[in-house]
Amino acid sequence: MEERYRIIKELGDQKIRKFGTTYLAIDTISQRKVVLKKFIQSKDNVHLFKQVQLESTFDFKEYGLPKVIDYSVNKNISLLVLAYKEGIPIDQFWNKIKRKNRLVFLKEFIHQLIPIFNCLTAQQIVHCDIKPGNVIIEEKDTGFKVHLIDFGMAARKNTQRNVLFPLGYAAPELTLNHLPILDHRTDQFSLGILLWKLYTGEIPLSHKNPSIFTNLQITHPLPEHSKLPRKIYRILFKMTKKHPFSVPPNRLNKEEVRELLTQGMSERYASLTEVKKDFEKIKPLFYQIRSRR
Repeated sequence: MEERYRIIKELGDQKIRKFGTTYLAIDTISQRKVVLKKFIQSKDNVHLFKQVQLESTFDFKEYGLPKVIDYSVNKNISLLVLAYKEGIPIDQFWNKIKRKNRLVFLKEFIHQLIPIFNCLTAQQIVHCDIKPGNVIIEEKDTGFKVHLIDFGMAARKNTQRNVLFPLGYAAPELTLNHLPILDHRTDQFSLGILLWKLYTGEIPLSHKNPSIFTNLQITHPLPEHSKLPRKIYRILFKMTKKHPFSVPPNRLNKEEVRELLTQGMSERYASLTEVKKDFEKIKPLFYQIRSRR
């Protein structure tokens, strides 16, 4: 496989790569661009190997989701080859959009995410790592297309694994490792954080101390921000609803924590279709006036 795929460059900018190294490559047979993920197993990361194997099973027909081309394991090296998705991360695309056009973009963006989320829900898959770098916007002559990539942290229903979550974007049920209750509302939470960051340029409730940062993410509601229109904030607030733990979760038993987490999840939107409906209620005139303040 390594002979078939000619590496062009390394992708991503993470200094610490839990799941190996990702490259942009060329398939020397078809001459098409591909994404090649290379994972070298060692005594320090053997616990991650099953997660790498699991990612190879996330092969979709839906346009905005990954397509697996090839996968092989040879001794301690695994190679996963995926179809390459043209485009740029959503935060880079967002910065190119004029403020007056951002609401229009968001409405279409949510509209395109609905079939993607529906596909994952039907297969009982939760992405678990929705953040700007994993949402790619492909510009077209007639508009744009949305791609959700990198299923390295994804989980199927009732998956058992080590705790893996993106700090700052993860829902409390993921951070606290209650994997059996994960569903599309877990990804909806991360999407709400992503949209908050697009407007503000920040991650909410961030702190330089990871432990404090994690605690804030688990217990505190999404804050308002001067750069965020209030009507949009209300939507994001509901997308990211969580139980406000008055007692630290580590002082409760597992069943109590799960019940409280489930209560918080139940207050989020039941689907992205409902999110879209609330976005459609916001008039462009309101958005433009609010943005100038």
